[in-house]
Amino acid sequence: DHDSARLVSDLLGQETVVFNTAARALDAERTGLSFAEQHVARPLLTPDEVRNMHAETELLFIAGQRPIVATKLRYYADPEFVGLFTASPI
Repeated sequence: DHDSARLVSDLLGQETVVFNTAARALDAERTGLSFAEQHVARPLLTPDEVRNMHAETELLFIAGQRPIVATKLRYYADPEFVGLFTASPI
């Protein structure tokens, strides 16, 4: 839902995006040329980007650490973990 996606987006924080622009004057001599640099804050992931993440991707939030983007581990399908867990009774 949108509220959960917005919460995750807020927890991730912001990044600074730098835009460089150039402009030329349109006067008769065309001698005026100016450059500008603009710093704009942007969410690391927008709520829409959070909602559209691949099903195999997860975000880990650990106290005192930066958020981690990881691939989900399917322990039940990985041969390395065979015998290390008890399958749930069905």
